[in-house]
Amino acid sequence: QAAAEGHEIGLHAWDHQRWQAKVQKLSDAELQEELDRGQQRLQQIIGRAPDCAAAPGWRMTHAALELRERYPNRYNSDCRGETIFHPVLANGELGQPQIPTTLPTYDEYVGPGKSAESYYTSILDSIHPGQLNVLTIHAEVEGMIAAELFDVFLTQAKQRGIRILPLGSL
Repeated sequence: QAAAEGHEIGLHAWDHQRWQAKVQKLSDAELQEELDRGQQRLQQIIGRAPDCAAAPGWRMTHAALELRERYPNRYNSDCRGETIFHPVLANGELGQPQIPTTLPTYDEYVGPGKSAESYYTSILDSIHPGQLNVLTIHAEVEGMIAAELFDVFLTQAKQRGIRILPLGSL
């Protein structure tokens, strides 16, 4: 439904846990299988190639980055950072653009002494005009357990003149 409504759709992982825990130990063949399975299944579901990809836990290796280049992604978001960049591949060519996450995620912030309510206020206060401000959200958090707070966050962002954009527009 999201794809049919024109939203960007990206591959996160075929097996989130395996990728996050073992990506550095996987062989090229195992990496290729993980990428192929996820890419093919997502393409079956949405009826077209995904727009992008984002590695679980921002865990990426040189080998995985090189293999990811085989897919027609407009961009990827596999890292933390401050600016959009093109990684340099082993052959010296520039890879697909990387749009890094710049802000902390809900699960990184909320915990002892830090509430969900203060998280969204902190995010709003951390957004700086003229800089790259990328917030990674999760369906199981912002779409479920914190959906009401996220809705308030979006309303407050709009009131502050903050525009919410899909990463591909960057």
